[in-house]
Amino acid sequence: MLRAWRRLFERTRTSTTAGDALEAIAVLATPQTTIAELGFSVDAQNVLERMGIHSLRELLSVDRVRFRYLSSVADKTRKEIRNVAKRFAQLRPDLTPGGTTQLGEDEEGHRAASVDELASALLPSRPAGDDRPDERAIALYLGIEETPELAAWPQLGDAARAAGIARTPAAESLVRLRSRWLKTPNVTAVRDDMARHLEQHGAVMTATEAARALLAERGSAEQDEGIRLRLAGAVVRAAVESEEARDEPRFHVYGPAHAPLLAVNAQLTDYALQLGKEADRVADEEPLLSPANALTALEAIDPPEAMVRQSPQRLLRLAVAASTGAALSSRGEIYPVGMPALQAVRQSLGALVGPRVLSVAEVVSRVKGRYPLAGALPERPTLDALLQMAGAAVVWQEAQGFEGAGYASMHAPELSAGSTTHVHRRPTETVGPGEITEDAAAARAFEDRLRYLLKHGGFLALTAPIKQVPHVQTELAGRFGLQTLSFDELLIDAMLTTAQSLNVQWDVVLQADRAQPGSAAWRNLLRLAARAAEQVAQVLVERSEPVLITEPGLLARYELMSLVQRLQNESGRSGKVPASLLLIPSNGTAAPVIDGVTVPVITAAQWTAVPAAWVANLHRSRSPTARA
Repeated sequence: MLRAWRRLFERTRTSTTAGDALEAIAVLATPQTTIAELGFSVDAQNVLERMGIHSLRELLSVDRVRFRYLSSVADKTRKEIRNVAKRFAQLRPDLTPGGTTQLGEDEEGHRAASVDELASALLPSRPAGDDRPDERAIALYLGIEETPELAAWPQLGDAARAAGIARTPAAESLVRLRSRWLKTPNVTAVRDDMARHLEQHGAVMTATEAARALLAERGSAEQDEGIRLRLAGAVVRAAVESEEARDEPRFHVYGPAHAPLLAVNAQLTDYALQLGKEADRVADEEPLLSPANALTALEAIDPPEAMVRQSPQRLLRLAVAASTGAALSSRGEIYPVGMPALQAVRQSLGALVGPRVLSVAEVVSRVKGRYPLAGALPERPTLDALLQMAGAAVVWQEAQGFEGAGYASMHAPELSAGSTTHVHRRPTETVGPGEITEDAAAARAFEDRLRYLLKHGGFLALTAPIKQVPHVQTELAGRFGLQTLSFDELLIDAMLTTAQSLNVQWDVVLQADRAQPGSAAWRNLLRLAARAAEQVAQVLVERSEPVLITEPGLLARYELMSLVQRLQNESGRSGKVPASLLLIPSNGTAAPVIDGVTVPVITAAQWTAVPAAWVANLHRSRSPTARA
C-alpha cells in the first residue's frame, strides 16, 4: 500500500511549472540556502561542489560566463546551472553582490511599504520624552527592541517584566494595538501575503521563514542581516496578533517559544514537530543517510489532510527547521549541529576532488560549505592527520615554483589498459622516516581509506585497468580477507531459478538475450532480470560480512544500476551488509563506467581508482633508492 503522503502527493498534483517552483523557493531563500534546496540535478550538484559552490550566495557571486565554458561537463548540465543562476539573480537581486531589493507594487501601482517603514509604524508616534512603559513592553514583545534576557519570540509576561511593569497593562496595550493593526492597510497587506506564503509552502512555516519571505518581497534599508530579520520578525508578529483578532483567523502561531510555527491549524503544527523529531533521529545516523533515505524516513509520517503538495526539498527544510539539533547540508543531507570534524571531512571527500592543490583555507571552506554547522576543523598539522584518517586522497606539499603550499591531490594515474597483466609486487618491509614518495603516500591513503570503510561500513566503487582486475581482486581479497562474489554469476543463477518458477524454458531466455533491444522478447528478458536482481540484492544486503563484488557487466546490459544505489543506501546500516566494494574494469574514463553506462555514484567520495602503487605494494616496501 502506498504511504498516505504519496497518495496525497498524487491527489494534489497540479500543473506547477519549474519557473513557479523556483519562485516559491526564492521567496524563502537566504544567502545560506543550499544548492540542494535550489532544485539542481545530482550532476549539477556534483559540478558545483567541485567548484566549491555550496550556497546561493556562492552561486550568485560567480560570473555566469564561467558556467558556459566548464570543461568535461555536459551541455545540459552547463545550461541548467546557468539558467538557475540567472533566474535567481532576477528573483532575488538583493542576494547578488551589491544588489538591492526591487520593491513590489500593490494592485493600484503604489510602492509596497518596506520592512523598515512597516516596523516604524507599529507603535504610535510620541513626542520626545513621552516614554510609556506599556508600549516599551510591546516593543520588546514584538522584537522591535531587543534585550539579551528575552528569547527571539518572548511571552508577553516576560516582555512586561523586562520593561518593569506588570503583565496586565501590557496586555491592555496589546489589545488596543491589535485593533489598530487590524485597521491598518499596510498590516492587512502583510497578513494577506502571509496567507499566500502559507498556501504555497504547505500551510505551515516557521516564524523565521515568514520573516524572510517578508524581507524578500519588501526589502529593508538596514545592512545588518540580524537587524533586518529582527524588524521583519516584529512585523510578522504584529500581523499574527491582528489576524488572530479576526472572527475567522486564516492562520495562528503554535509551537515552542524558541521555534514558533505559523499554521492554518494545530494538526499541521503537530505534523511539523513530528518531522522535527524524526530529523533529530536521522541526524544521529552514521554514516549520514542519503537525501533519498532521509526523505523516505520523513514520508513515513502521515501528513494531515490539510497538507498540500510540497517538494522534497521543502519537506527536508521544514523537518530541520522544526528540529532541536538537526541541520541541512548543501547536498540535502540531514546532519547534527556540531557534527564532529572527522565525520564532516569524511562525508565531504567529494568536495576535495578537482583542484590539484587546495590551500588550508580552501579545504576548510569546502567542508564548512557543505556542513556549515559542523564542528570546527583543526589547524595544521592536526588537520593533516584528520584528512588522512578520513581517507582524503591529498598530501601536504610546500610551495613549489609558481605553485603555493597546500594539499596536493594524490590520485596516481592508472596503469594503461594495454600494459602486461603481470605486476611486480614488492615485498613488504618496514619503511623508514623520509622514505615516503608521493606514489607511496597515495597508496597508503588508499589503504587507510579501505580499512576505515571496512571498520565503519559503507559502499565504495573501485576502478582498475581491465588487465589488472584479476590481480587487484586477489590483492583485495588477500589483504582484507574479503569474500569475492561475481555479480554476473549470482544474477544468472537467480534468472535460472526465476525462469523455472515461471515455467519459462532457458532456451527462450537465451533467444531473448539475442533479440534486438526494444523488442517484446528483450523487454520480457529485462523484466525477468529485474525480478532475479531482487533476489541478488537480498543476498548481498543481508550479508553479515563485508563483500567484494566483481564481474558487474550484466548490471549495464540488463539496466540494473538501481541495484548499485540500493547497495549505497544500505551498506553499513544496522542489520545490513557492513561494507560493499564494487570492482569495475576501467577503460580510462574519468568516472566509473560499465559498458558505456555510468555507475550512479552520488559523489566522488563513493568511488576511487585503485592506485598502481598500492597494487605494487609500494607503500609497504622500501624503494630501491632507499635501500641503496
